[in-house]
Amino acid sequence: MLAARLPRLGARLGLRVSWGGGGGPVRTRQLVTRSVSVLTAQPLRARLIAGFSRWRGRSRVLTLAAASVMLAVGLSAAPAAAATTSITLKPAAGPPTTKVTVTGAGFGASETVAVDFSTTQVATATTSATGTFSATFRVPASAPPGKHPVIATGQASGRSATRDFLVRTNWAQFHFSQANSGFNPYENVISPASVPGLKLAWTNNSAGSIGSSPAVAGGVLYVGTQFNGLLAFNAAGSGCSGSPVTCKPLWTGTMPAQGATSPAVAGGVVYTTAADGKLYAFRAAGCGASACAPLWTGTISSNSQSAPTVAGGVVYVTSGSDLYAFRAAGCGSATCNPLWTGTDVYGVTGGSAPAVSGKVVYVSAYKGVAAFNAAGCGSATCNPLWTGPNLGGTTSSPAVAGGVVYVGVALGLAAFRAAGCGASACNPLWTFSTGSEIVASPAVAKGVVYVPDTSGSTLYALSTTGTLLWTAASVDGFDSPAVANGVVYAAASGGALYAFRAVATAGCSGSPRVCAPLWTSPAGTSISYSSPAVVNGMVYVGQWTVFSQYLLAFK
Repeated sequence: MLAARLPRLGARLGLRVSWGGGGGPVRTRQLVTRSVSVLTAQPLRARLIAGFSRWRGRSRVLTLAAASVMLAVGLSAAPAAAATTSITLKPAAGPPTTKVTVTGAGFGASETVAVDFSTTQVATATTSATGTFSATFRVPASAPPGKHPVIATGQASGRSATRDFLVRTNWAQFHFSQANSGFNPYENVISPASVPGLKLAWTNNSAGSIGSSPAVAGGVLYVGTQFNGLLAFNAAGSGCSGSPVTCKPLWTGTMPAQGATSPAVAGGVVYTTAADGKLYAFRAAGCGASACAPLWTGTISSNSQSAPTVAGGVVYVTSGSDLYAFRAAGCGSATCNPLWTGTDVYGVTGGSAPAVSGKVVYVSAYKGVAAFNAAGCGSATCNPLWTGPNLGGTTSSPAVAGGVVYVGVALGLAAFRAAGCGASACNPLWTFSTGSEIVASPAVAKGVVYVPDTSGSTLYALSTTGTLLWTAASVDGFDSPAVANGVVYAAASGGALYAFRAVATAGCSGSPRVCAPLWTSPAGTSISYSSPAVVNGMVYVGQWTVFSQYLLAFK
């Protein structure tokens, strides 16, 4: 009898009741015709039975009113919240070709998710039963600097989520990397076709003379000055004003000595050396004030300090006739001693920035080159693994590329096998004579070595086997060239900056070929330029001058 009465009562209440083949309500959600609410049939059955049990002793009107209240309460429950889609990127910033892992949640179960970088699909993945996924992709080599949306879209559910990836390259230490190659392989903005259009983007007129090469990391430019310590600037020139656009430092690293060298940035710390015989370590983000004290200092020789090189948690620097190795994290005190020092019977050349490749540190030495175990030797003083013959060392910083060490010597350039020769003294693979010493660091890119000499003011382009490819005149022999995206940048002997085509396909004549620059910076007031840094579509260079515009940024 109850079964017969339920449909009629449900109809009066505006409820449609379905029945299954087993004689009871089907366990499916039913919809009220006059409102959009959700109810499960089994709880409804229990409520109706309870209502009918009270019907026999009470008025029908009161019972139906009570039933209506119960149904209204049950039917008004809110539906479950929709799943929220999200993705994360690791890392979230880096240069072109960076390998990125994207993870997502809140997508449909077991569906295909397409991952786009800007407008280009770069990966697909299948979600789990809970709607999560993970995929990897590489940032396109052509992606220009700046923010790019990474979009993940479920192909069945239509759900999507977006995160920005910041394309940004670091020129974090002298000559780009710990190997001192002088080659930025990620530059994709300035090319041989566009370099003639470079214009001054911003400058600084208060830094004082700059002989060091700038470092750029995390959107900040760091440079060592002759008289005003270490300076940090917004690399893009944001927040600057005037005509020409002139930038003020974000903060200054205070140093009592003169002659801050080219800085190196790693692990949130910026390192530089100075003429007082100290290695300085500053917080790369500054200290919240306009002038910042160092985190710690390290004691080195007060004669001929090199730019620091950071690799594997160790800071390497040459000074006097020794190589010094410090823990990059410091020692927990204000003043730190080196982990170990390296020396040779004839000494290493102070002022030569170390190059690190594999597990070996290479420095210029009076024998040409000296190679040390990067981990030291277990003692306070270490001897080299091997050295070159007596070629006459200079302050040229070695460059390592393709298993070969290139270094300037007394009368030219020498190339050594990076692995050594199995003996304590190794002969070079080849030498190229320029007739005068080479003190600049060679730049090596795509099978070509670029280096200037001192007395001839000539830039040489050599094959990696020592064959002369082309030359350029009037180049400053004391500043190291830089290479990026098919363009070689070198300081001019007359106080300007040149840009040459890396491959002599045009603008060259004679035999051997002599090439003209594609671009020359506007005439300035400098005595000389520093070694340039080329990164993120910008060219940065310091000037050694007694006038103004000590730091120049071209775009």
